[in-house]
Amino acid sequence: MKMANLWKYLRSMMGIIAGGILYSAVVWIPIIGSFMTGFVTGYISKGDMKRGFFVGLLSGICGFTLLIYLITGHLSVISNEIINILILWVITLWNITGIFFSGLGGAIGAMTSLSSDIFVGKWRSKSGVGKVKTYIICPNCGSSNSESAKTCRSCGTVLQD
Repeated sequence: MKMANLWKYLRSMMGIIAGGILYSAVVWIPIIGSFMTGFVTGYISKGDMKRGFFVGLLSGICGFTLLIYLITGHLSVISNEIINILILWVITLWNITGIFFSGLGGAIGAMTSLSSDIFVGKWRSKSGVGKVKTYIICPNCGSSNSESAKTCRSCGTVLQD
């Protein structure tokens, strides 16, 4: 496996874990909390929309798993089993929509990370964009020569005095 691919997967895994922790904390904010979690993880993963969606989805699932682990420890205090089941169902249904919005935020976050690369200029050429080369056309044969050439490179005609 190439080092670049390893770094890409490691960055995605770290984004999923961090997003899962963030998700379990902000999922209680309707729609915006889980969307924000997905956006952050998608931005960190720096992939295409599909990859950002799945990274956001996985961070939502990871956060939901952490949330269930934390909540089920406190449900044993309530002695009524029906209330425990009802609480778990409400939390599950709430988080299904949250996981979807986390994936949606991941797709948009990945798109934003790619567009920021364009504006920052990572794809800009470093070979001196904007430098204009001037050529001299030989009056005898019509071939192009560099500006500093004294004679034509094709026919040998004197170009400059």
